[in-house]
Amino acid sequence: MKMTFKRVIFALILVFFALPTGVFASSITATSSIIVSAIVNASPVVEFIGGGGGGGGTENSIAIFRGLAYPNADIYLFAGGNLLNHAKANPDASFELYVYNIPPDSYKFEIYGITTQGDRGVTLALPINIYRNSNNVVSGIFLPPTIHLDKSEVAYGDILIVSGQTVPNSKVDILIEPSFDPGITFSRQTNSNNAGQYKYFFSTLGISQGNYFSRSKSTKDDMWSVYGNSNFFKIRERNIFATIIPSPGIIDVDIGGATTTDKLKYESGAPRGNYPGKLESIQIPIPDWLLFLITTASAIILIVIFL
Repeated sequence: MKMTFKRVIFALILVFFALPTGVFASSITATSSIIVSAIVNASPVVEFIGGGGGGGGTENSIAIFRGLAYPNADIYLFAGGNLLNHAKANPDASFELYVYNIPPDSYKFEIYGITTQGDRGVTLALPINIYRNSNNVVSGIFLPPTIHLDKSEVAYGDILIVSGQTVPNSKVDILIEPSFDPGITFSRQTNSNNAGQYKYFFSTLGISQGNYFSRSKSTKDDMWSVYGNSNFFKIRERNIFATIIPSPGIIDVDIGGATTTDKLKYESGAPRGNYPGKLESIQIPIPDWLLFLITTASAIILIVIFL
């Protein structure tokens, strides 16, 4: 049979589509799912770590999240509302989370911890660009302290107990701000113990009656957190003990570094840029049978065209 140009092209196309699980399998199926695992190190390194991966047939990447939270806390990592990974923090509050096979895109990762007492800390939102074939490391994450007030309303001159949990043996800054005069702040400091617990007895003597907010942040060695969520209380004529624990909010963190701490760092195998966050869902897995149908249908269409 005489080989025409059309028949040669047709044969090449059939060879291409006949190998969905062979030579081209890595490029076809690599983005079909996300595989996660967790590794917790006792001493996370707060440095730029990582580097781009080259070659290979996959465009998927690895993301590693390292930081400090609360001793033995449960740490959860989300993106687009999907749980990506979970790990236990170490007794020194350090944690490390790995996520494998992430399709390249812009993500807003959200991370929070739940203490052994069941208190959920504030959520940090981390906008990150994931590049193809790259190892992406976010280090220096420092989850803000949890914070509780023993009273929702304090009689003038009495004591308000501010407590919570953070990294063991760290310095805790407590900020009290009146809602009626943002220019006034009352700053106090205390230290957490070996279990990460802290407590401060705040005297309201000499402070005007009104509505106030309290927040706290932590410092450990050369790392520090942002302020956590605000707790509301009043200074009035009587004491009302707190019965409702306010829900923690979400704090957006600028990976570029200007708005929070220069110890929160990001490194990718690709060149750094601005990391605008947009909430994205993780890529939906593609079943093998659907991939086969798409491939077969494409081959039939090309057969009709070339014959």
